[in-house]
Amino acid sequence: NENEGDSGSNNNVPILALMGRFFPFDPENGIPFATSTLVIKESQNRNHAVDDGDGGTGLNVWDGALLLARYLEKKSQIVEGKRILELGGGCGLVGIAAAILGAKHVIITDLSYALPLMKENVLRNESAFRKGNDEKGALVECIECDWFHPPLIRELFTHETASLNGNEHEESFP
Repeated sequence: NENEGDSGSNNNVPILALMGRFFPFDPENGIPFATSTLVIKESQNRNHAVDDGDGGTGLNVWDGALLLARYLEKKSQIVEGKRILELGGGCGLVGIAAAILGAKHVIITDLSYALPLMKENVLRNESAFRKGNDEKGALVECIECDWFHPPLIRELFTHETASLNGNEHEESFP
């Protein structure tokens, strides 16, 4: 019996192992996307429980993000001229892709540990979604959003938060 001699350890806990990335992605040189190159830096995820909330799954690019970005690339009318809210955006790939494809306002959200890398990626790709001589293009914001304590959608798009007495005031998000 493989469990013999196991004195309370977690050796019987199944491990979820993802066998790597199935879709092409180059974090150094980027990937061709629409009329530009999408460059998204990623970082090794850390153990969320061990790092006291300073890690998780939001620091690398997932195949799902690559697939959704490619889908939007083929059907850009879905995001053109629209306001986009990406929940759990991690590195920001999908939100940045939406901005490149013509969204007018993109809010990318995740937990605080993911925001520095997300903001770095937005800046890294800013020239791709700032078009023309007047530098107009999408407004892209990176905002902390904890799904266990979610704000109202209105608050994410207006940056207003209700105070305890019911009055509303402007508040800057990170």
